Amino acid sequence: MALQLYNSLSKQVQEFSSIDPQAVKMYTCGPTVYSFAHIGNFRTFALSDFLDIYLFAKIREKMGKNKLWLRNNASNIISQFIDTTVFMVLAFWAIEKGFESNVTFLTSLILPYWLLKSFMSVIETPLVYIGVKWLKDEKKVIVN
Repeated sequence: MALQLYNSLSKQVQEFSSIDPQAVKMYTCGPTVYSFAHIGNFRTFALSDFLDIYLFAKIREKMGKNKLWLRNNASNIISQFIDTTVFMVLAFWAIEKGFESNVTFLTSLILPYWLLKSFMSVIETPLVYIGVKWLKDEKKVIVN
């Protein structure tokens, strides 16, 4: 049975055939060590990273240095929601589909990925504390 894929350019289902019969190659728009970064893979990263830093700093302004776990997780969870939403909309919005159909489909992608990222943020919290302790210990060694 032949592999068939939807060609978004021709808007038709077509049988897949590789240019090179010995290998299948695929281009993905994401960070790579093999070539130059470009705006397609940088915009969502930059937006969410700057938002994370901004939120972390604002929460610190309001709460002081206490509750690092709250600052870390709140800023991560909010910025990861923006990151996931922007990326999924840019990557998977189907122009030929209606608004409601797109929102339903994108929600089914965004929520599980965002929840996974949020879960990972909570799990990594002890590593943040270890990193802070290590940096404080390094500072003592350097200063002394």
